Amino acid sequence: MDFDGDLRSNLNFNQILSPIQTLKTLKILKIKGFSNFREEALQFIMLLENLEELKIKSDSISLETFLRRYIRNNTEILKQKTLLKKLSLNAYYDEIFNDLDCNIGLEKFSLKPFKNPNIFTMPNFLKYNYNLKCIKLPDHFCFDESSLLDFLHFIQRSKTLEELHVNQSVLSAPELFISVIKCNKSLKILALNHFNQEGYTLATSSNIVCDFFYAIANTSIEDLSLTTIIYNKAKIYFKKMMNSLSPIEFRNQIKKLHKSLNYLLSKSNKLRKIDIRIPDIPYKYVKKFAELIIKHVKIGNIECFAGYDLKMLMENKIDIMTIRKKGNKLSNNSCILVEIIRKFLGKADKIFRIISQSQCKSEIYVDKFMESISRNERLIINSEKTNVIAGSYSPLHYFSMLVISKRIINLKELDIRNYKLNCYQIILPKLLKNLKSLEKLKFLTVDCEKNNLIKIFKAIFSLKNISLINWDLISKNNLDFTEIFNGLAKHQSLRKFKLENSGFKIENYNTLENFVAQSRLISLNLYEINFTYDSISQLANGLKRNNTITRLRLEKLQNNKIEDPIELITGFLEILEILESKKYYERISMFFKNKVKEKSIMADDMAEFFLSKINNILLNNRKLEEFNVFLIIPFKYFLKYSEILSNAYENSEILKTINFIDLKSNLSDFEKTSAIVKEWYIRGYPFICGSSKVIYNYCFYKLMGVFIIDFIKKCKPLIAYKIAEILIKIDNAKTVKKLYLNMEYANNFSDVYKLNLLENFFSLEELNLSIYMNSFTKLALIERNLQKLEYLHTIKFTDSMNGDDNFTVFFSAKNLTYLKLFNSNIKQTCLEDLSEKIKSSKLEKLTLKNIDYMTKDCRNESFLYLIKAITCSSLKKLKIYIAYTPELLNILIDNLEKFTSLECIGISLSENYESFNIPIKNLISVLQDENTSLYKLKVNNYVWNIKNIRDKVELEINRCRLNPADLIVLREICERKIMPILNSINLSDNIGIVDKNFVESMTRIIIALGHCEIIIRNSECNQEHVVKIKNLLGYARSSLLKIQIS
Repeated sequence: MDFDGDLRSNLNFNQILSPIQTLKTLKILKIKGFSNFREEALQFIMLLENLEELKIKSDSISLETFLRRYIRNNTEILKQKTLLKKLSLNAYYDEIFNDLDCNIGLEKFSLKPFKNPNIFTMPNFLKYNYNLKCIKLPDHFCFDESSLLDFLHFIQRSKTLEELHVNQSVLSAPELFISVIKCNKSLKILALNHFNQEGYTLATSSNIVCDFFYAIANTSIEDLSLTTIIYNKAKIYFKKMMNSLSPIEFRNQIKKLHKSLNYLLSKSNKLRKIDIRIPDIPYKYVKKFAELIIKHVKIGNIECFAGYDLKMLMENKIDIMTIRKKGNKLSNNSCILVEIIRKFLGKADKIFRIISQSQCKSEIYVDKFMESISRNERLIINSEKTNVIAGSYSPLHYFSMLVISKRIINLKELDIRNYKLNCYQIILPKLLKNLKSLEKLKFLTVDCEKNNLIKIFKAIFSLKNISLINWDLISKNNLDFTEIFNGLAKHQSLRKFKLENSGFKIENYNTLENFVAQSRLISLNLYEINFTYDSISQLANGLKRNNTITRLRLEKLQNNKIEDPIELITGFLEILEILESKKYYERISMFFKNKVKEKSIMADDMAEFFLSKINNILLNNRKLEEFNVFLIIPFKYFLKYSEILSNAYENSEILKTINFIDLKSNLSDFEKTSAIVKEWYIRGYPFICGSSKVIYNYCFYKLMGVFIIDFIKKCKPLIAYKIAEILIKIDNAKTVKKLYLNMEYANNFSDVYKLNLLENFFSLEELNLSIYMNSFTKLALIERNLQKLEYLHTIKFTDSMNGDDNFTVFFSAKNLTYLKLFNSNIKQTCLEDLSEKIKSSKLEKLTLKNIDYMTKDCRNESFLYLIKAITCSSLKKLKIYIAYTPELLNILIDNLEKFTSLECIGISLSENYESFNIPIKNLISVLQDENTSLYKLKVNNYVWNIKNIRDKVELEINRCRLNPADLIVLREICERKIMPILNSINLSDNIGIVDKNFVESMTRIIIALGHCEIIIRNSECNQEHVVKIKNLLGYARSSLLKIQIS
């Protein structure tokens, strides 16, 4: 009976299990995942009087208490003894072996491996429970000196132990271990487990194993499995280490091991099953050990190897082949088994079904499998693709499929780019030689040893029909490709070659030029190759000499250690210069991996050279179907690059793909176009049409944002209007007159799209733009689009001071009359150009609000420089809202006469109002001057029109959000008798008008106006203020006071 942890939520143990308490005859119980083993658990299990087998899989912290009481089988604790014979756990605690010693009725004990195991050293072992018949411990459980002595003593005394699975650390005392095993008469199954993890390996030296084989030939062992490392010292290895043996020493150790294994298989009368794993040995030795196993199977000395009945397989008597669970963890340790299967499985035509016992149990019917391969003439075992034949199988299952495919005479395509098949790398040359009809080969090698790599390619060279090689190469070491390139250059039928790797460096590139030049390749694809300047130059020379290549892909090029990336870019440009002279290319794809970052942006001369070569390549190669070429160029060249690409597409009937976008298919109608734009617009990088060519390069996607919209506007103008309406979320782009674009928080990719669509709003009169002006691309797009908007007269711009602004682009709007800049940086370095644009413009209104114009601490000088820069004869309204000081305001006033057409000036004052008395006096004087056109003053919110108020009898300025500065202006106007016949002033509903100087200002206004009535309701003016004003007026003038506050 099974219980899973999904039941553990809100129920206690007895609530779950009480329905079955009457099952007194229950013999097997499996418990999985319970989080709390309380007293109820022990009480319940004790009710199962006939329970013989218990399996518990739980990480409960209360499990130890339960196990300690139950395993000890003590009647004083349990009230009755258990009949338990088999116990399986996945939990360990320090006293577990002491408790097991107390349970003399237990026959089999198994401790399962933990999740993510690490090396664990056991402090002790069993001492006197000699009734156990089976002990299984995890691979990562090691013995130290103390626990090893316990173990050896236990094995020596045990008369019933039949099955033992322990870590190979028991061989750290080889003489003692061999001695006790040799004397033991009951042991039949012995598994010395191999533990392999990053940084650690637990395997035994071949010297020890040789002695062990000789010693156990006359024991009762029937089933033996172990792993050995070829090494000449009698030692167990706990850390990975490189093989330091010389070739002669290595060969001698192999011979010695082979001889001892042969002795064991020949002399043992009991041994029927064996599994010996020897990692990292060349194929020639794998073959010798495989032949040795086969020999002894044939003469009947053994029947099974690595859990497989080889005798039945060799005699072709198997109809259903079952791949064991261990096949799911196949590694290069299992190469002997793989070689044996390679040799016999292809001939075993009685097998009609292969079953995998892996976690995802699956099966394959051989006849259907063969029929599918024969019909399609191809076998695909690719971990990156959906395998219509195989599904998700174990490595040995995949390998079995590969072996069976040898029977197909007409197999033309083989795709075995699958990480699970790394173990077969040393067998691959042998397999490939039999596939005589093969035309296309796609394969993967992972840290493949050099000699074996050469053998793989020698096997490939022997296939006369091979026209395509696609090689995914993963290696931690640099490789010498001399022999491989030489062989590929001579291959007569090879037309397409792709090399893809994870970034290692290829040594000895001196043969690369000859390979490219002499080969008959049509397609060359080098992906993620680590180039140097010398190697890329040799590649360029090879392309120059080659006259057959029409498809070139140099994608994600890189050099991780290069100090000067410009060298690599120079080599890249050399290749472009060579391609410029070609006229028959059909596909070109070249770009760097994103590791070549912004520091690699080219100088202007290199960028211009790059663009000229791109343009000439597109003009000269009239058969181009696909063109994906990009370098990190300065942003100011993006529009030119986009124009080159657009023109190339427009002038070619064949070109359809540019930078991985199939323009003919994906931008053919509105639905497809909008989908593509949305994909690039939202994400900033595409996964278009299943393309795996994701470049992850900021500059690339920014360029493509420009190009996509340029292309749509040029080739699909009607679609461009619809796209503009969707992205900017507005109806009828053709008729809209006022547009607000808030891109303050948008990503840079979306900015590029929106700005490049502005020209579609050709009726636009007013543009409100909020955007970071942080790139040349944005500036260029704004300039190019605005110059096409003939009706645009107003631009209001907000930047939040995050950009390096250049506002001259706004003057590309031909009829601009009003410009407002808010929260913006005005750099003095840009003022000269801005001044030139303003002076030559038709600008009538200019507003500068909350701007940053200063250079370090030179506040007054910077402001004067700004005023001079914006001086314009056509300007009628000027508003500058900054944090003024009296000095700054005086600077503005002193320069107002230079604005010859100015009618209105706007300023902002928000504190220290009384300090501005004199500047405001001066400003009123300028407004009164009949020789100037200036007659309006706006302080914060209210406009004081000197012309309009002169003849006022009643002045209504209520609800105008006045502040104390306005009161100073009013005071000055009144004292200058500008309103001589004024009878009343309404200042009501101006909350901010009252400050510490309110009483004084109002007193002066009253004195200046005489008997004028003042209404000031709802403005925080109270009776206390009135009393103070009356006191200041004195008795003689108190009759002048006519004020209403309520």
